[in-house]
Amino acid sequence: MKAEEKRMPTTLLLMVFSWLAVFGGVSTVIFFKLAKYKDDNFLISSLLVILGSMLLAAILRMFGNIGQMVFDSTKNLKVLLDENKRAKDVLNEA
Repeated sequence: MKAEEKRMPTTLLLMVFSWLAVFGGVSTVIFFKLAKYKDDNFLISSLLVILGSMLLAAILRMFGNIGQMVFDSTKNLKVLLDENKRAKDVLNEA
């Protein structure tokens, strides 16, 4: 990322929520283990919780990245339109 580019607050918030989703899934599995959750398929249940939380985190990051790309492309489009306008003004003066 270049120095002049900044992340949108929405992108940062979605990144934080994605990490919270992963930590929430891992802490749920740890809670199940500490609470001596009685289930024949404890390993499968734990893996499904972790995979579900990782899928949620991936979706949140995907939305954050899409939003950031749209934000950056609109900013770049405004710069290009301003340059185009200045070029037209210079050509019209000549």
